[in-house]
Amino acid sequence: MRALAILSAILLTCSACRRAPAGHGETDAQPAVGGEGTTGAARLLDIENRRVVAGITDQDVSNPDPAVRRLAARALARLGSPTAVPMLLQALSDEDGEVVSWAAHGLSYVCRLDAVNVSDVVRALATRAVTLPPRLSGPLDTTFAIARGLGRCASEDAERTLVAWLTGPQPRAGYAALALGDVASRRKSLADVTHAALLSAAAPADAAAGAVEALYPFGRLEQIPKVFSDRLLAAASATLRRPGPQRIFAIRALSRVGQGAVAELGRVLTRGDTYSAVERAEAARGLARVSLGDDAQRALSQALPTLVPARDAIALTTLGTEAFGPLLVALEGLRAPLRPLGAEPALYELARLPLPKEAPATLTRRIVRLRCRAASLLVNGVAEDPLLLQCDPDPEGSIGRRAQLEVIGRRLLEGRRLTLYRKLVDSPHARVREAAIELLAGHPEVEETPIILGHALGAKEV
Repeated sequence: MRALAILSAILLTCSACRRAPAGHGETDAQPAVGGEGTTGAARLLDIENRRVVAGITDQDVSNPDPAVRRLAARALARLGSPTAVPMLLQALSDEDGEVVSWAAHGLSYVCRLDAVNVSDVVRALATRAVTLPPRLSGPLDTTFAIARGLGRCASEDAERTLVAWLTGPQPRAGYAALALGDVASRRKSLADVTHAALLSAAAPADAAAGAVEALYPFGRLEQIPKVFSDRLLAAASATLRRPGPQRIFAIRALSRVGQGAVAELGRVLTRGDTYSAVERAEAARGLARVSLGDDAQRALSQALPTLVPARDAIALTTLGTEAFGPLLVALEGLRAPLRPLGAEPALYELARLPLPKEAPATLTRRIVRLRCRAASLLVNGVAEDPLLLQCDPDPEGSIGRRAQLEVIGRRLLEGRRLTLYRKLVDSPHARVREAAIELLAGHPEVEETPIILGHALGAKEV
């Protein structure tokens, strides 16, 4: 259960820090009706909604009623102003866990601002972490909030502090690993000593079960130093054998390893009996990474026949999330022009999938997306190929027209291709027009770009 809670917190980006803390309106921590606290609570909620920094006073932060202090800390956290730092630091030393959690969240937000001394914030968070009593009141996890606060500050001192926590007790060690993912996201890199510490936590030398959270930061990087590739491959591969919601961290980490991870990712993609649709789709997304090269494209091509549904109507009606997600991501991961890797037969099957009569709109859209993506790969750069033009039963449908637009963009926009582009950039579908505008970034040969952009800026949807 703790693992599931941690994963949910990562995937939802600390949802607890974005909502009103659980317990308001339903616990005895609320201000007494008719007392001073009631007026103070209403005032603090108004300040929070209006983002008025000057409205919060030291008396609010030190109010004897913990409910008022919670509201004050939450309002300060959401203001995002450097002027709130002194009171946030005061709230950080509070005896109520929810107050401390909101203070840590607020400090992690303001430490991104140039006017704030990040070192002071990091030092305050680290000091408060080691002075926390064994148990604090409140529904929020204070240790988690402080760890994530350090991660979002993302300084070198914060990184070193979190690395030191990796060898400490749980759950703080796991929280530190997740927070290092925040550091990786912010700075796009980690120190070599951090890589080594994370790998030691993920695959301990004594063969004990590693902390799966330690693989999360690797998935937030574009690439890792080659010296750590073999260890990461071994740690992530071992984690794949252990079912659990955090297994997706291992799949994401594998896509950063390089060529050695292709076989493992291909195995995950094709094992629908072992891995969930989300995990298989993530494996397909990993194989699509350019850094994995032709071997990864070959793995996607070889996996495609196992993902394609049968053509009969009954089989197509089962094209739910479990089948559709991995298949679509795998299709989108293949790159045109196709190499002779054996994907063509499966692509032709997909491009000619029948539309069941009286099929639900959701199923129809899914089949059309598969048909049009497969057709766009097969026709390469021939934007008026019948296979592509007929993939969407609606001649002006947005799915088919966006597929045609993607094919057009593979070559210079000139002559007949430019004529087709002009038609699509004036499509009645906003999403088609948006895709057409995005295409211009890679086509400097289009001389009328300023006119097209000016027209788009005047669109009614702006």
